[in-house]
Amino acid sequence: MKDIYVEYNTEICTQSVGMFYEIIEKQFDDDIENLHLLLNSPGGSVRLALGLAHLLEQLPCKVMTYNMHRVDSAAIALFCSGSERFCLPSSSFLAHTVHVELQGRYSPNTLKIEYMSLLHDYEDMIAYLSSRTTIPSVEWERHLSEEGHFFMVDEAIQSGLATSTYDGPFGRPNKNYYSITSRV
Repeated sequence: MKDIYVEYNTEICTQSVGMFYEIIEKQFDDDIENLHLLLNSPGGSVRLALGLAHLLEQLPCKVMTYNMHRVDSAAIALFCSGSERFCLPSSSFLAHTVHVELQGRYSPNTLKIEYMSLLHDYEDMIAYLSSRTTIPSVEWERHLSEEGHFFMVDEAIQSGLATSTYDGPFGRPNKNYYSITSRV
């Protein structure tokens, strides 16, 4: 039995999620006991984040998530997929509304489809987060408003968003350490 560590230091997008799937696919031929997901992400696609969170919940190993500095927006869903969720003492979370950037020309029907998709993502995020924390859905609705909500460690632990603090160490323990970062 072995542990694997995945450092996720980028936005949640098709490329980074694809890289994560590749790591999981390669590693689960072996006997994995624990997956440690070290997060520092500004968020990204709600659909991709929720899909990855649901996959992590189904893995045949214990998943532990760590807020290494900032876990914002859609990345909160990834963080909540852990059966144990740790925060470094100086870490934080930012929850805000679900949004989409539109480019190009849209007909009324296309805009309606985009709106319905956005509303679906918003409702799915509220349902998922309220199921994984002690924060009720009505409060998540308020947190996911335009103003958003900033969680510091103490509030994150009190609300069940995180289970406890963790001071490390986080070195590169062995060959089972992977990093997903943005390429500049």
